[in-house]
Amino acid sequence: MMTLGEKIKYYRSTLGITQAQFSNLSGIGLSTIKKLECDMMNPKPKMLLKIADALGVSINIFTDFDIVTVSDVMSLITKMDEQVEMEFNAEYDEDGNPIPESIKISFKHPSLNRKLADYVKVKDLQNKIDTDKTLYATPIDMDNYKRWDTSLEEDRLSICRSNIIISKDL
Repeated sequence: MMTLGEKIKYYRSTLGITQAQFSNLSGIGLSTIKKLECDMMNPKPKMLLKIADALGVSINIFTDFDIVTVSDVMSLITKMDEQVEMEFNAEYDEDGNPIPESIKISFKHPSLNRKLADYVKVKDLQNKIDTDKTLYATPIDMDNYKRWDTSLEEDRLSICRSNIIISKDL
């Protein structure tokens, strides 16, 4: 997992802008940008919003929170369903009740489905790497594993980079 500073630097770098240019775009001082990217300081929510806006990403990219309960997951799903067009599909039993194991969730917006497909591809690659540890038996192989893991983390982050509006209300 990347640190907050590494994420900020990654997104800035993918835009091809210098720290000075990023400072101008975000309205945050250059010395503060340097400290943020080196994890020498953590931004307050207002500053984090400026960073996200300047980078063209959701502030959620930078927030880490634990999802540990059914309530945590269901609150996210219900919030998404309120705000974006989702589809729920299921097989039904003889009483007309959805069979829990058959439930599938998808989105009506093609851009979101493309990003979701990209995520599934990255996730499948990560699972393949993680389950076949025999490929990484030597230190050199482990270095290759670390490079793959870093590359996949960057892919996961790039999947999250899109400002296409998908809200039901807009």
